Amino acid sequence: MRKLRFVLLLLFLHFSDSTAQLLTIHHINVGQGDATLIRHSNGKNILIDAGNTGKGKNVVLPFLQSLGVASLDYLIASHYHADHIGGLDEVIEGLSPDSIRFTLDRGSNPPLPTTKAFDQYWSAAKYTNHHTHVALGQAIELPDSATLRCLAVDGVVLNYGEVPDSRKDENNLSLAWLLLLKHSIGDRTYIFRYFTGGDCGGVTRTYADLETPLAAIAGDVDALKINHHGSRYSTNQMFLDSLRPEAVVISVGDRNTYGHPTQETMDRLQGSQSVRFIYQTEAGNGGTAPKVKVLGTVTIAVYDTFFTVGVDTFQLAWESGSQDDKGITAIKGSERVSNSELSASFENQTLILQLSKDTFVSAELFNLLGQFVHNLAEGFLQTGTHRIELSHLHLPTGVYFIRVKTPAEMITKKALVIR
Repeated sequence: MRKLRFVLLLLFLHFSDSTAQLLTIHHINVGQGDATLIRHSNGKNILIDAGNTGKGKNVVLPFLQSLGVASLDYLIASHYHADHIGGLDEVIEGLSPDSIRFTLDRGSNPPLPTTKAFDQYWSAAKYTNHHTHVALGQAIELPDSATLRCLAVDGVVLNYGEVPDSRKDENNLSLAWLLLLKHSIGDRTYIFRYFTGGDCGGVTRTYADLETPLAAIAGDVDALKINHHGSRYSTNQMFLDSLRPEAVVISVGDRNTYGHPTQETMDRLQGSQSVRFIYQTEAGNGGTAPKVKVLGTVTIAVYDTFFTVGVDTFQLAWESGSQDDKGITAIKGSERVSNSELSASFENQTLILQLSKDTFVSAELFNLLGQFVHNLAEGFLQTGTHRIELSHLHLPTGVYFIRVKTPAEMITKKALVIR
């Protein structure tokens, strides 16, 4: 038997009561185009765009089927360019119009495209249950204090108004959304924020600047889908500095004729102190940067106190308050409480626990989906160091979580198991 090897991946995560996924955001690889599936753990499904014609049938529908998604609560067209809506009619027909509760888009305000892709989308959308335009500021309420709020539609930005010259190009009329998820554990509320804005621009040489007014209302986010596939007209410096994302996603196709993502945009992302990684669906045909990781379909999985992209882990900010507090304090990072009684580490296939006092300890193993795999320890342990061997479990290669819990606190560690 070959030995198991554990690679410690990133940081301690605290005060968590479950490792089950609360939310997933799948940036489906449709080549040069966009398709994003947002899934809440309570069963809500939202699809934004479906790539070019053919991608709905050949890529998006099989992806939905692989996840067991047979219906959509919301189907959203970010705007009316073919690389975003070309596959939406195929999704509608493939699932059946009755399986889609709401179809949302920017409505019928001119100018409207005269393309085949738009005509096919519009014809299919009208047969769904509720086809309607999105209202500025409209919030899609999801379970457990989660909302998807529209910050821009049809060239108008919330709390700002109509952006000058926005009606000159369809990209400027894109819908922009802020996804907010809050999850409370004890007196802490963990917060995940995500922005997606279709093909909104931020550099005025060709397109209207929607990003600057959007920056004022979007605020700090954890993850950002880069606007307009990383074109040189997107992701201006003010927008990037205001949103301060840690993880950014670019939906882009190899050998595309637009030169996406451009080196100008990649340089801004590479130079950002907040951005840890740039995740791309494909390598594209433009600029690159050391922070880039090409993953195919890029999935963001949000847990109780952290989120993951691939094998990378990011801790969520949290707010803490009580009735005696006069304000709320937001903390982002991996801060530990000073009176911690528990620490844990990996060494030579062994989980090492260090206790500052006698206490009850449980240690459980979960897979990446938050499903329980094995009980590693459960009982009263004395002050000192305790070693728990893991090599005898014969685990398949993959990413796992080990959750160690005492009556006073909890630590979740992430590890990659390689056989």
